[in-house]
Amino acid sequence: MNKEKKENFYCSKILLVEGLGDKSFFEKFLSHLNLKEISVIKIKGKTENLFKASIENVFDNINTQGKKLESLIFIRDSDNDDIKNYFKDIKKIFEEEFKKIFEDYNYKFSEKPNEISNYNNLKTGIFFINSNLEDLCLKSIEDKKLLENINNFIENNSDKTGWKDKSKKYLATYLATKEKIKFAYEPGSATQREIINFDSLVFEELKDFLIQAFQ
Repeated sequence: MNKEKKENFYCSKILLVEGLGDKSFFEKFLSHLNLKEISVIKIKGKTENLFKASIENVFDNINTQGKKLESLIFIRDSDNDDIKNYFKDIKKIFEEEFKKIFEDYNYKFSEKPNEISNYNNLKTGIFFINSNLEDLCLKSIEDKKLLENINNFIENNSDKTGWKDKSKKYLATYLATKEKIKFAYEPGSATQREIINFDSLVFEELKDFLIQAFQ
């Protein structure tokens, strides 16, 4: 186990996210909410087998430094998938892999998406962001005139932006207009440079979920 993994997994509060950009975003968001001592760990897995292997690796390398595990949370994009069925699939993987590593835990995972279960002092939950994180960040932008100009630019240059996903394409173009940011086109980079407004109402549901999970 390398140094980065040791540092990331030394915590009794765990937040699992989809990638490096999401990791940067949520580290900044948690700091904004004054929620501390939380390990944000990126999960790999575009396929079920890869996702399962990544979850197994995380659980196997968690070291709570003698403390009892307090929170285990996963946040991911919905990508307009069938959330109900996808939640069941993820929950099943979590329960199977968790049981292998933490045999002595008396636990019960949350039964519904976007809800926190607090059973035997272990908080669990799987939160699906409506559509994706990029889309959520776009909704927080108050400069509607700039967004209109971006829309016109993309419509006229649809083959030149290099992004297939519409939300990623719009957010990348928006970030390219900012003087504070260079060569960064995703939410994590934007939050590190304080371009995203965390106080926007579009983050309210996500904020409430995180506070309930980690406070």
